[in-house]
Amino acid sequence: MEHDKALELAENLRSLANFIETDPSKLPPEGLEIKASSHIYGGDANKDTFLNLVQLALGSAEVVTIRKAYTDSYFEVHLSFGGIDYESWARRESVCDRRVVGTETVTEKVAVQYEEREVEKEIVEWDCHPLLKSSN
Repeated sequence: MEHDKALELAENLRSLANFIETDPSKLPPEGLEIKASSHIYGGDANKDTFLNLVQLALGSAEVVTIRKAYTDSYFEVHLSFGGIDYESWARRESVCDRRVVGTETVTEKVAVQYEEREVEKEIVEWDCHPLLKSSN
């Protein structure tokens, strides 16, 4: 993130904090749920972007928890700052190297008259940097 953009974001967050402190009795009784997120695409969606983010979080006294998670399609980093969550997402193949380790034959239903047939499906493992290993 550019330095000027970071300073502007920090100032905006301070403005939100000041607003909350002005008169909490006028805020919704259940409080506010604050979430921040980044969906990273294009050239910035790469392993180094997430390594830098996790390294920054590991070195920060402000980050309460770090959670990394994978789905079939996405890699996620979740950072908590007390009651505020920041999550950053990218497509999994942008962060990890896809490696086919074999195939398996499975039976699946095909829409053509619902006949069953055997097809070959890839068995996949993902090689990710140890610092980006899933925490669940």
